[in-house]
Amino acid sequence: MSVEASSDDLDFRLPPFTRWSWASPSALAIWQPRIERVIKAATHVEWLSVLSNLYRAAIVSLSGDEIGRAAVDWFRAGLVAVPIRTRNRGVGGARPSTDFLVTRPEVVDTLDASAAKSSAEWVLGAPECCIDAARSTAPRPGLDSFSRLVAATGNLADHRDRVIKEWEPASNIAFRVRGLRAVPHVPCALDCVATGELWNALSELWDRHGYSVERAWLLELLSMSLEWSALHGIAEVKTPLFRMIYDCRATASKHVIRLDSGVASSTRGVRFPYAPPPRNLVTHSASFRRGIDAPLLSLRGPGTTSVAPVSTWLENGFSSMDAMGRCHSLVVEAVTVGLQARVGGVLDLGCGNGALLRRICAARDSALIPWGVDANAATVRHARELDAERADHYCIGDMFDPLTWPGPKRYTLGVLMLGRLIEREHLAATLARTLRAACEVIVLYVYPGYPLGSLASLAARADIALLPGGNEVAGVGEFGRSWV
Repeated sequence: MSVEASSDDLDFRLPPFTRWSWASPSALAIWQPRIERVIKAATHVEWLSVLSNLYRAAIVSLSGDEIGRAAVDWFRAGLVAVPIRTRNRGVGGARPSTDFLVTRPEVVDTLDASAAKSSAEWVLGAPECCIDAARSTAPRPGLDSFSRLVAATGNLADHRDRVIKEWEPASNIAFRVRGLRAVPHVPCALDCVATGELWNALSELWDRHGYSVERAWLLELLSMSLEWSALHGIAEVKTPLFRMIYDCRATASKHVIRLDSGVASSTRGVRFPYAPPPRNLVTHSASFRRGIDAPLLSLRGPGTTSVAPVSTWLENGFSSMDAMGRCHSLVVEAVTVGLQARVGGVLDLGCGNGALLRRICAARDSALIPWGVDANAATVRHARELDAERADHYCIGDMFDPLTWPGPKRYTLGVLMLGRLIEREHLAATLARTLRAACEVIVLYVYPGYPLGSLASLAARADIALLPGGNEVAGVGEFGRSWV
């Protein structure tokens, strides 16, 4: 489908630019290093896909010392690289970079003869449907690649405010100008079946070369709700985590496209994709809470302040309340199976702000009593504020030191992230023996995306048997003979 020129077009084009801002400091701290790792992994996997015959060629953008290191890797792999473009300005203000066409030696001559008359999708060796779509829009592209993608499932000129409820994450190229993409080509549509199948094959490459965590982060980004809009040559992409603007074709009227995943955002805002702020009762208003908090501040002495409120999910390393809720539900499910009708104390080693611990106890009303220990003083203080009635049940200490554990030193249930035993193997045996003596039941868990492996793989590595009734995230564990 071609997008023809219309009276809506303006006769200018802004110079190329890209700007990026974050929704919150917490989102910046958590997701900026993740995105950098994803982009680096995607660059590596794209040229590896040429070796696996998934693509005919790859277009890789590198700068500075990266070029020399990559050239050695390409030479050893039997690939050749041809510089095709130099950017004086990198994406997002980065250093100048050079685009290289990476392919097999026998393919170079073929590409040299035909590339000038062909689309980038043909050069890369994309699916035929995507090549045909690129050819049909070549004379007059959409406002940008993303709008062209959406236009493939309807006339963008007749739908300037579109809402998409379902899409193939691998076909989402809204962040392509940042280098965040699942596939190197531009798909023909948001629901391109061929692109989805190609991504399945690429996923095996990601996992095989140690990028399973980065792949999970990429899919989370490509699956979240977003709003794309364009006006007067400026395109804007808003997500619950960040906002990005860049240059596009100039139009006199505003075009808006929304991808709505149906998952509530954890970030508050006035409009989509942010969650609207709740309408509070008088007792929930900021002024009322300031009045309640004032006496507490005066009791802490002059010059002191309370702990700043922190989103419980971001503080625990999750991207949203829903993501944390899904993982915690699986842990509670395993606890319910393991405890059955037992009552008593619950010890959470590495409790953070106590969100999981409170969730476990809430599932059994008042039958369970929370006890938590964590080395992070800030999160423990936050846990005490969130559970003020039992503030003394949360202690600052080293989980590997039983002397710092709170409460009666004898518990019905012990909860532990299994990876902690792997991270500090020299202390693991002592902790395991103490935990077995102090707890009737031990539930171990590992959240998806943990870099050292899944619950099942870590349990097998550590000689721990997972009893029936658990799930992929959590289960009741029994330590093997090597722990005795």
